[in-house]
Amino acid sequence: MINQKEFLERFTGAIATEFGTPSGEPCVWAPGHPKQWSSARATIHLGHESQSTPALTTDDEMLAVGVGQDVHVYRVATQERLGVLPGHNDVVEAVHFGDQTTADGGRLLAVHSGVLLGDVPQVVLWTLRDDGSVSLKADKVASFSAQLGLFGSAAFTPAGHLVFVSNNASTQFDEQDSIVREDDALPTVHLWDVATKTTVHRLRGHTDAIQCVTVSKDGARLASAAWDGTARVWDAASGACLRVFGRFDGGQLWSAAFSPANPNHLAISQESPRGRVHVCDVASGQTLSTVPFHIWTRSLAWKPDGSQVACGADPGMVAVWDPATGAEATRWALQLDDFGMGTMAMPRALRFLRPDTIAFQFNEGTAYVYDLADNQKYQFRRGPEDEQSKFPRAEMVCSAKLVVVPDTKGILRIWDL
Repeated sequence: MINQKEFLERFTGAIATEFGTPSGEPCVWAPGHPKQWSSARATIHLGHESQSTPALTTDDEMLAVGVGQDVHVYRVATQERLGVLPGHNDVVEAVHFGDQTTADGGRLLAVHSGVLLGDVPQVVLWTLRDDGSVSLKADKVASFSAQLGLFGSAAFTPAGHLVFVSNNASTQFDEQDSIVREDDALPTVHLWDVATKTTVHRLRGHTDAIQCVTVSKDGARLASAAWDGTARVWDAASGACLRVFGRFDGGQLWSAAFSPANPNHLAISQESPRGRVHVCDVASGQTLSTVPFHIWTRSLAWKPDGSQVACGADPGMVAVWDPATGAEATRWALQLDDFGMGTMAMPRALRFLRPDTIAFQFNEGTAYVYDLADNQKYQFRRGPEDEQSKFPRAEMVCSAKLVVVPDTKGILRIWDL
């Protein structure tokens, strides 16, 4: 089995199978591509590697990223640091901007720390106000002994509710005396109203660690996927559990995503005995399709019209298929020397930026964007001078206009799309 350093030394980036246009034409390089990291339009130097994926506001004006136990906030256009948010109990591991602003024009930012290192987790909610000066106005709204969801989870609903998880230990048993926990000590999804600073719902039912909490585009439903092998669908208004999917065949569940076009369609990823993605119908309770993979996937994305769903799975591969039938539409794959190399070339940060534009990244840092409507492809990868001995912890973040790629040296590289 190879390690990360050996993988980085051997990895060539050769592609075996590429996406093409709907008519079957291969995509051509966008002007100036492929690009190396040294060609970034702009860079932000953090001082040391971040453990959190950066977050962009919906207008691409501000960027937040964890740096140690603080959060640094930058103006994207100028790369100037607007402020530092202190007071988190451990290394910051996740940051999420809300899509909506508060009544007084503030931007919501949710932060969690202390999850991956096994310490007491903490979620802190901030409001940020940028008045155009170099000084950011920041207020700490609330703090909870909890965590945000992982693997594509939402931190906010369209209604402005904060979504977080408490009591999220990885087993329902106490290690010391093996006593089954009481219901109120089991993993719980919380909806917290930012405007009134009150808890709207505590959603209980899972008996093992919740990995992902996703929200439908209309905000009417939430879904949680957990290691107990079940995915639960919740009514956001009443807090009622509408449907429980699983256990499918004994495996843990890792991530979930609603179709943007149909809140009845939910994709769920499973691990063990092998990777699978299930597409389920909430209204009927039926599984529409199941697509098998050799290994698990933690990155799911729907095409905006709901006609296709994609995931990063198997050695160095991204698959796109019809959710109703499971029939594969297209796939993208690296050319790798052996299976060991493949298991370390896992896709992540997968998303559709526009109806026909798909973006993704691999563990070692290379980012790809395929614009199938314009028949163009983009690549952002390490150059000879970008030596790394390990994979970046933080993933790329992108919008319809920007790509931001972190590295292991604490540099964020910014390109325009």
